[in-house]
Amino acid sequence: MKELMPKDKFNHLKMLEAESIHIIREVVA
Repeated sequence: MKELMPKDKFNHLKMLEAESIHIIREVVA
């Protein structure tokens, strides 16, 4: 399995964080 570059990994984490926040907001709303 190819390792992600640090920048890609950081962007991926940010994307997951954004998705999590979006899901939480939908549940709370």
